[in-house]
Amino acid sequence: MMLTKTAAIFKPFAVESSVVFFNNRLLVLYISRVPRLSSTLIAADYFTGEIFASMSSNDLTLGCALVVGTRLHYWGTKNVGAAGNSVWHMYTDDLVTWSTPDQAWCAGDPRQKIFNTSVCFDPDNNRYIMAYETSEPYYGYADFNIRWLVSTDLVEWAPIGNVFGADRYVACPRIDYSNGYYYMHYLVVESGVYKTRVARSNGPNGAWTESTQYALTPTLPDEMTNTSDIDFCELGDNMYFTYSAGDQGMGVANAMDLKQAFGYGTKAGYLASFFS
Repeated sequence: MMLTKTAAIFKPFAVESSVVFFNNRLLVLYISRVPRLSSTLIAADYFTGEIFASMSSNDLTLGCALVVGTRLHYWGTKNVGAAGNSVWHMYTDDLVTWSTPDQAWCAGDPRQKIFNTSVCFDPDNNRYIMAYETSEPYYGYADFNIRWLVSTDLVEWAPIGNVFGADRYVACPRIDYSNGYYYMHYLVVESGVYKTRVARSNGPNGAWTESTQYALTPTLPDEMTNTSDIDFCELGDNMYFTYSAGDQGMGVANAMDLKQAFGYGTKAGYLASFFS
């Protein structure tokens, strides 16, 4: 599937986003890097950019969202960059009233640092899988790596599988399940350029096959050296994407603006196309 990128910036200075269809509206959830909004989780209409709702992020960032039935779940990381930090969870049925955040997972080693998260549902095994980005140099691993957790109820989580990318930089995971495979989008850096690749596996316990194709690479001037933090949602047999573009340094002008892309076809077809 070929993606069509939009030329315009969707939201300037925005952090990692999630695209979800919730309450009959395609939404983008994100946290702004503008200081006055850095503790606010924002829900904006995907098509118009209109802010539909805003709420306290409860100090959660680098988050992800998943709609289960009529409920929207959100996970985010507290104390990003601190050793022994943790992932927290909250949910809502209407974007107005939210649950009190509860701790979903704490770093398994007091030296571990947790960053981005992503959650998907595997209907064939009736379980949820969370991919989360870590920093574990004390094992001799390169920064950054990806690990997984498993849950059957979105309350209790347990480690599953092995570390992905112990010998190189891999970051910003997006995990999906389709037709018997887990698919993971992840960020790599090659000659100073940040690109998004895709791998798939029969399960977190198995080996991952990496596609030779890229999901995103910088091709537009305002993308500079970065196309990261991809997220997407299928709606009406079309695919709607967001991603971060610009510079990985937070202090650089035009750093990490939120952009959009579109694709024709289903999520299953899109994911399988990387391995056809």
